[in-house]
Amino acid sequence: MICPSCDFEFDLSRGLQCPRCGAAIDCSEIGCANCDACNDVFQQIGRKIRSGD
Repeated sequence: MICPSCDFEFDLSRGLQCPRCGAAIDCSEIGCANCDACNDVFQQIGRKIRSGD
């Protein structure tokens, strides 16, 4: 995951808060391309369809 506030790359499995700048991230602030929360290709496709991307 790339933090939209400071561009630091961090692991989402540790939570949705950037360890460098402390910004709290939520799904409305990031796009699927920057989010690796979906482990499965089919989940990623489903999210893209639901979001209209």
